[in-house]
Amino acid sequence: MFHSKWCFAPENHYYCVLCRHRENINFARRNNTIFSQVISKKTYRRWHKWLGVGFGFFLLLFALSGLVLNHRHSFGNMDLSRQWLPAGYQFSNWNNGLLRGTLRLSADSILVYGAGGVWLTDAHGQRFADHTAGMGSGADARTIRNVVRTKRGELFACAPFDAYQWREGSWRRLAVGHASTLHPTRFSDVTTRGDSVVFVGRDSLYVATPPYSHFQGVELHAPAGYTNKVSLFRTLWLVHSGEIGGLMGKLIVDLVALLLVFLCLSGFVIWLLPKWIRRRRNKGLWQKGLRWHFRWHDRWGRYALPLLVFITLTGFALRPPLLLAVARIATPPIPGSLLDSPNPWQDKLRALRWDANRSDWLLSTSDGFYSLPDFRHQPVREAQAPAVSVMGINVLTLSADQQSWIVGSFAGLYYWHRGSGKAYDYFTHAPALTRPASPFGQTAVSGFSSDFGDDIVCTYDHGTDALRQPCWMARLPISLWQLALEVHTGRIYTFLGPVRLIYIFFASLLTLVILWSGWTIRKRKQGTKDMLGRCGEGC
Repeated sequence: MFHSKWCFAPENHYYCVLCRHRENINFARRNNTIFSQVISKKTYRRWHKWLGVGFGFFLLLFALSGLVLNHRHSFGNMDLSRQWLPAGYQFSNWNNGLLRGTLRLSADSILVYGAGGVWLTDAHGQRFADHTAGMGSGADARTIRNVVRTKRGELFACAPFDAYQWREGSWRRLAVGHASTLHPTRFSDVTTRGDSVVFVGRDSLYVATPPYSHFQGVELHAPAGYTNKVSLFRTLWLVHSGEIGGLMGKLIVDLVALLLVFLCLSGFVIWLLPKWIRRRRNKGLWQKGLRWHFRWHDRWGRYALPLLVFITLTGFALRPPLLLAVARIATPPIPGSLLDSPNPWQDKLRALRWDANRSDWLLSTSDGFYSLPDFRHQPVREAQAPAVSVMGINVLTLSADQQSWIVGSFAGLYYWHRGSGKAYDYFTHAPALTRPASPFGQTAVSGFSSDFGDDIVCTYDHGTDALRQPCWMARLPISLWQLALEVHTGRIYTFLGPVRLIYIFFASLLTLVILWSGWTIRKRKQGTKDMLGRCGEGC
């Protein structure tokens, strides 16, 4: 749109509607052109308007879901029903990680655990009873990573931020690690050796012996050839969320998210309000409201632009297709940040098992597999280990003959014989990949069980038909935080089909175009004001 007080007149002239001052349009053309600015500005306004209107709702969801993701503990107890979500999010045939593993307690009792909690069933999987008494009330606290039993018969379980022990007919929370609200201990696994129990945090191990009243933190030694570098993916993740700067960094990102919410809502008002104004006899109040929204939409858009662009670009790199490259790059940590830690295993530990055949611990990390005879020794890298998805390991258990390890993740399922160093595909028996080609393989394995006779393999999307899922489990809730993650990553838009894997790629490009066109409109508007300031003082 041209400057409000200037209109075109015949014979290649334009004039000011206030003072009737006329100028030859050829003069503007010779002076780097009002005419071209008018045309360009109209184009940019169309882009900003229609892309903003069309994609504004998704931008609003980006901002709101980001706020929830940034405060997991504040929203951890809030759940939502799955019946309002797309069909792919309903629990059916143990999909979506509902069955992660099992633990046989006796000849006719088996514990089944996974994304919805823990259940007690019989040897044939015909009757299921809830076994989550004492656990946290939210779905996030009932996302069970592993359940183990010691030689004494003590039961332990771990959720992402909770460690449990079964005592006197219910689960009891254990004081393991630290309970900081900003950086709470995050658990990835729990395992046993004899009467000892070990909770695996993302950074350290926590070991206890009977009566399990005190857990000692153990920080593992650095492996041979260790260099103080961190994953570029983790760096960008912490930068994107603001966590890299501690509480202040998170608050800054929260502020940017709130500004984005305002920009989206005010943009909708600017688009809709003129239609309302034309239908009203008393237009004064409505026009003031429009001017207010326009003024602050413009002002806060300019103020927040650098941070919005920065957050858009960092989010762009955290999803496919750039994810594949980012996940494999290691960089020096940002000095003084959360990443700049003396602990060489910060956010790297994933699973731990005692290998009785080789009398050592088998450690799964984000950098691969390592072995160590005890926690005081230096971990040694396993050179011939099968590939594990960057999304993390889901299965690590001994085979029926107790000679091989079964390793499963979204990259597939493999047999691994550590003695010979051979690894092969569980289904095709083809040689295993030593490095995943992508985060998702042909079989995205989310769970495994051998306690019902034949092996049961669960995939994330389709689950398994080998074990009947009770109908009432389909109604198990989803945590608000998990739903926010699905929205923020675009996975919830199932109507997009395979395109949703690269939804962030296109969403980031559209966001950048919206931001750039808005900035260009503002810049050209100011330039036009300067050029047209030649009009008389009476205007």
